[in-house]
Amino acid sequence: MSTLDTATFTVMADNFLARNITFKNSYNDKIEDRAVAAAIGGDNSSFYNCKFLGFQDTLCDFQGRHYFSQCLIEGAVDFIFGQAASVYDGCTLKSIMGPSGNGWVTAHAKIGSNPAGFVFKGCSVTGTGSIYLGRAWNPYSTVVFYNTAMDGIVIPAGWDSWGKDV
Repeated sequence: MSTLDTATFTVMADNFLARNITFKNSYNDKIEDRAVAAAIGGDNSSFYNCKFLGFQDTLCDFQGRHYFSQCLIEGAVDFIFGQAASVYDGCTLKSIMGPSGNGWVTAHAKIGSNPAGFVFKGCSVTGTGSIYLGRAWNPYSTVVFYNTAMDGIVIPAGWDSWGKDV
């Protein structure tokens, strides 16, 4: 079974809009188990005041251009991942990582020169445990945190190379 096959909700249609909806996958809280709350693959999708709740691979921001406004995204391991071009505006990124081990907020997978990346604007990073802002899924991974408040849970190095030369 692929990671995408674990999604509670999947949308591959263009121009999808959601407001005030919670997408949750509560399958398990073990690092070896992926359980996607939502997989987003269409172009021009927007989410307003939505919640995405899970543990590992919470939000698969798979492909396309997406806008997230005032959303809560909760997880522990790569809880926002994919190869989309997305803006997260005023969102709360909440770690639920336990006291042992480290977590990662993002795992972006930009491929070559394709225009893609995650931009976090006016967001907050909060929660429990110790987390990196992200880890590079491949050499072209692109993630920007702009004007974002970060609690002391963020590991000072900020980024993890995922054991790769990137």
